[in-house]
Amino acid sequence: FFLSNLDIAALGADSAVPGVNRNTIYAQPAVCPDDEALKAFDRVATAIRLKQQSCNAESVILSSIRDTLLPKLLSGEIRVGEAEQQIAEVV
Repeated sequence: FFLSNLDIAALGADSAVPGVNRNTIYAQPAVCPDDEALKAFDRVATAIRLKQQSCNAESVILSSIRDTLLPKLLSGEIRVGEAEQQIAEVV
């Protein structure tokens, strides 16, 4: 988590060759919380990650439904009532 929030690209800007020296990373200050704080953070972060994964999966499903039904609705191939019925069958 610490490394994902560290601006690593900016730390490697002093060289003509892209990359970061590991000593530059090691020199970055980091707060090391106690075990209780880590466990509390992990509980909250895990819940957020699980919700994010659930929302991402739902977004994929909804996008698929949109991509399937919208052209048919716009062309008049199906009507709104028929589309609602198809969605109810999928969901």
